[in-house]
Amino acid sequence: MPAGGTDHRLGKLIGEELATLHDFVAVLQKEQQALIEGDLDRLMLQVEEKTRLSTLLARLTEQRNQLLNAAFLSNDRAGMENWLTQQTSTTGNVRNDWDKLLVMAAEARVLNESNGKLIATR
Repeated sequence: MPAGGTDHRLGKLIGEELATLHDFVAVLQKEQQALIEGDLDRLMLQVEEKTRLSTLLARLTEQRNQLLNAAFLSNDRAGMENWLTQQTSTTGNVRNDWDKLLVMAAEARVLNESNGKLIATR
């Protein structure tokens, strides 16, 4: 596969991951509110949406990993960082999206752990 095609696809994929992760964090926040309020109906809706988004995020991550492998890079954070350093024309936007994705992923982990603790106390 030509490097330019991989570069474009990988940049686009990071944007898709970021948008999906944004939605995922919003669902985690709604889930937390439903847990705090004890609203089981709303909680079940959030759990269903969280499952759907988690499946989509896993699929996007797998696609990113495949593109990194196709570019002969490791399919992890280091591989992504290496790919970003190799870019010239799209680095700024994709770098910003990647940095936002890392911050948002950390936020999602914290929210998910917090929600797990709320569930354990119920």
